[in-house]
Amino acid sequence: MENNYSVELLEWNPNNSNEIMEVFRLLKDQEKKIFDLSFYDGLGDEPIMAYVEDMVSNNLVFIVKDNEAEKVAGVFMLEDLRPYKDVVLYAKIHCVICKKYWGKKSKELCEVFKKYLKDNTKILRLIAEVPQNAYSLIKILKSVGFIHEGTVKKVLVYLDKNGKEKLYDEMLYGLDLVTEE
Repeated sequence: MENNYSVELLEWNPNNSNEIMEVFRLLKDQEKKIFDLSFYDGLGDEPIMAYVEDMVSNNLVFIVKDNEAEKVAGVFMLEDLRPYKDVVLYAKIHCVICKKYWGKKSKELCEVFKKYLKDNTKILRLIAEVPQNAYSLIKILKSVGFIHEGTVKKVLVYLDKNGKEKLYDEMLYGLDLVTEE
């Protein structure tokens, strides 16, 4: 599995313009599932591009490449890192998987990135905050070892199946990278 995929930190430079545009494309393509409506308030015309630029500029975006197809299969972003001495106590994690890799391959990509973090960083814990209506993502999180640690009631705004705004719960999942085997 590991030889099929490689993890790279995405840096903001002209050599990575194709990968940066692919991250933007993936986020834009799946924005209705990823970002709640409050994300767009006051962020201007291109909030996703500004978000991608900020995250990449701050060295918080990792891409998992399919080595055989030579393309980006998934994107993992770290946010709100809490450093202490020589470790990072925790980081919030976001991921976007290319539709071609949805299903069992999503779990593989998450496992590859989890191993990369364990082997190459001093991050102790990951926290994923996901909307209650992200059933597939919750299933993947659980399958790679994340544990439900809490719920924040009615803080995310998404459109329901009828296109009306609805408040959803935010589910909190945690993964201990130090003791997790």
